[in-house]
Amino acid sequence: VDLQVAAVHALSLLHLPDEDKAATTLRTETLEVLDDTLASSAEPGDLVACACPTAIGKLLGRDHARSGEFVVRFAQELGRNQPTKLGRPSVAQSCAIALGLLTKPTDATTVKELAKAAAGHPDQNARMFACLALGEIGGSEARSTLLDLLVQPKDPYQVYAREWAAMALGISVRK
Repeated sequence: VDLQVAAVHALSLLHLPDEDKAATTLRTETLEVLDDTLASSAEPGDLVACACPTAIGKLLGRDHARSGEFVVRFAQELGRNQPTKLGRPSVAQSCAIALGLLTKPTDATTVKELAKAAAGHPDQNARMFACLALGEIGGSEARSTLLDLLVQPKDPYQVYAREWAAMALGISVRK
């Protein structure tokens, strides 16, 4: 399993320029493999499947033509707010991270989904990664959400919400 996870991470590090036809073909084939791996996972703790959303996010970035397709799918996975069909909170965490890599600051719908996850996802790590994703996305709406979490945490049981919101605000400054 470790070798398979390492292979997924290695795929995410490929530098594939859009101008290069062979690189475009390789990206398409790589996306198919990652997408199939994620979709076919049947184990709740499948580490290989958990690595796929972030690998897809790194491979595509915000400006690729297919980024929006994955933003919608990953936001749905994160927004289920319950154990997913496969009971995979680790995939929800990875989807939050991927959304930070794929989402444009002008995508108000996804920023709102991440804000909802940051404030109330049942998995604490998914909440914290949603904060980081908002910081990575940047933009006024994401920053406003993070400031709200920093000043007035919605749930007193979210022990680290303020700390993660503060860290995410630091990330957003770079944007």
